Amino acid sequence: MQRKLTDMKQEEIVKVRNAVDSSRGAFVNPVEGSELAINQAQAQEFLLDLRERSQKMTLCQFIIMVTADSFDELERNTALIHTILRTNNIEPINAPYRQEQAFASVLPIGNSMSCDKEQNLQVRRTLSSESTAIFMPFNAVELLHEGGLYYGQNLMTHSIILFDRKQLKNPNGFFFGVPGSGKSYLAKMEITYSILSTQDEILILDPEREYTALAELLGGEVIYISENSGTHINPMDLTENPDKDDKDYDPIKAKLDFMLSFFSCILGDQEITPIQKTIIDNVMHETYRKYEKPTLKEYYAVLEEYEQHVADETRAVVAYLRQTLHLYVHGSMNVFSNPSNVNINKRIVVYDIKDLGKNLQTLGMMIVLENLWDRVAKNRAKGIGTRIYVDEMYLLFKSEQSANFFYELYKRARKWGGIPTGITQNVEDLLRSELARTMLSNTQFVVMLSQNATDREQLSRLLKLSPDTMAYVTNAQPGSGLIYADGFGVIPFEAQIPTNTRLYKIISTKFGETFDALTKESGDADESDQSADQ
Repeated sequence: MQRKLTDMKQEEIVKVRNAVDSSRGAFVNPVEGSELAINQAQAQEFLLDLRERSQKMTLCQFIIMVTADSFDELERNTALIHTILRTNNIEPINAPYRQEQAFASVLPIGNSMSCDKEQNLQVRRTLSSESTAIFMPFNAVELLHEGGLYYGQNLMTHSIILFDRKQLKNPNGFFFGVPGSGKSYLAKMEITYSILSTQDEILILDPEREYTALAELLGGEVIYISENSGTHINPMDLTENPDKDDKDYDPIKAKLDFMLSFFSCILGDQEITPIQKTIIDNVMHETYRKYEKPTLKEYYAVLEEYEQHVADETRAVVAYLRQTLHLYVHGSMNVFSNPSNVNINKRIVVYDIKDLGKNLQTLGMMIVLENLWDRVAKNRAKGIGTRIYVDEMYLLFKSEQSANFFYELYKRARKWGGIPTGITQNVEDLLRSELARTMLSNTQFVVMLSQNATDREQLSRLLKLSPDTMAYVTNAQPGSGLIYADGFGVIPFEAQIPTNTRLYKIISTKFGETFDALTKESGDADESDQSADQ
């Protein structure tokens, strides 16, 4: 390149000297604006790329072979290709009298760049490695894992996406999308294929009753939790040691984190003082010492006894905790003060808390999550993975303590064989919590469907995605968007199943297409048909 620049500089000097000799006082620079000046600028830029941008010089050959059944058709095809190329600022050149060499060069036999001038077409263009890369047609990311789950079709290559989240260092994930974008639909598809393709068990926290029909279709169990239901989960149940080799594990000490979060939640998200923590811990240990399988009622009774035996300056603190707990033990919100009567043996279990009420919903989600981890621990001992889905996850982050509780569970999941997945609408609402922001920053699997402008900006910054990439989640069709898999790439996808199938009718949450509405419509149609037959 340096020699070429020197030659062009010498040519410039000769032209300028000749122009001066013939100008006779009216000199005009013959190089300025000429092809030589353009070539010099391009050569200088190319040399800069080689020196400072780690580029390599390549000799590039790009050959298109055109075939046809007749000579006239061949000419028409060639003219059409010329037109297409020229509209993209590419000037094609034919290979007259060199068709044999051109054919030998285009054959995929590994010697097209050979120096054998007799057998190959010796037409080369000098390019930088960056420029050469635009000719590589295989720059799209593919996800085709053996044993992977189906996530739809790659919009760039039109091939199917089969992805195994367990191949990520951290398989925890999120599903984001505005209402109607298809996030619940896609989550239900993943659940369905997990049941069909893996041995994993599925646990779903459902605050909107969207997974009942799917669980029934897949032979699962739905647990309805509300103030008036006969289903009870005891938050005092201890979690088994997930690691049998860990002799230092104490299930009672492990329960303390939950009890602190529980009291913080019922106290109105107040920060637990050191004295309160000590009281809660002491009463908890005394309760488990006196009772084999205590409930909140036994905890309350021990707290009453504790109140009578402490110093006067501490008695007021104990009384305050007891009075706050009274509503959840002997008051109207005593749904969680009874022994557990949930016996779960199904691979897919849905915890339906829709009827729990807003005042108990966040607390109910925490207690259900604590119950889920007992199942996760038991599955780990059996060598079985557990997939946990938390719909409307933003509800957990309305409370600082419930957010802390979920954050700890989210961090521990991978080591316990759990794969938690949070499903929510607006990223902005979620990211008001610093814990949620940390979780998302460290997450390696994110499914993004259609996003509003604010959420797109937040996700683009957190996941370091370009505006061009985020265009796939701008006004995207339902079921379409991006799959972010750290270490594997970002893949635009479309996930659709035929709308005339039973599975679609069950997993759809579109108004008028819910399973109950369609079942009623089908029943009415059947009754009409029977009347007509009669």
